[in-house]
Amino acid sequence: MVRLGTVWPVAGVAALGTGLVLAAMMPTGTIAQGDPPAPAPTQQAAPIKPVPDKASAERTPAKVRVPLDQALLLVRATLLTLNDANRSGNYGVLRDLASQDFQARNSSADLALVFAEMRRSNLSLFSVMLLSPQLAAAPEIDAEGRLRISGYVPTSPQQVKFDLAYESSSRQWKLLNINISTTPAQTAKAVDQEQKPQAPNPKAVSRQVVTPKVAPAKP
Repeated sequence: MVRLGTVWPVAGVAALGTGLVLAAMMPTGTIAQGDPPAPAPTQQAAPIKPVPDKASAERTPAKVRVPLDQALLLVRATLLTLNDANRSGNYGVLRDLASQDFQARNSSADLALVFAEMRRSNLSLFSVMLLSPQLAAAPEIDAEGRLRISGYVPTSPQQVKFDLAYESSSRQWKLLNINISTTPAQTAKAVDQEQKPQAPNPKAVSRQVVTPKVAPAKP
């Protein structure tokens, strides 16, 4: 089976230094003649705040965004390669273009078994050339340098959902994990509407539509 992975480059965080603040205490009252002078009050330094550890700060991962056009290009290229593999039954090209880790975990025969149902259903992914993939979140690179892109292609009657992961190799993004599924377009649209509640419109007027009955034709 093809497994999924999640991951995103690390931005360094500069350490902040803290200085010392000395609080001087001034003597109060008067000194009587003949009395020994009162001892001068000692100065107290404010507690020193610890300087943040630069090494630990650098270990904190910072998400790095990927340009949207680059992410969409990766999605289209991957889905079209998978579409060719499903049509021909040869998954060698899809495997050869993937990362070494992907190749080690999946043989061409394994991929043929994974996508057997998709191949039998004659699901075409060629529409990805005409329809823009809709991303579930902004594509980001994690601390380990891996890129994950998920979303769906608004095809009908079945929407194609994808969850893809890539890793950089030889200055190229190569497929690390792939997960493809389908869902009815109406169901997916209803879920999107539930996730995006609309504010009530005070000017909206509810109307009841009555469908007229057609009188039977006279003989």
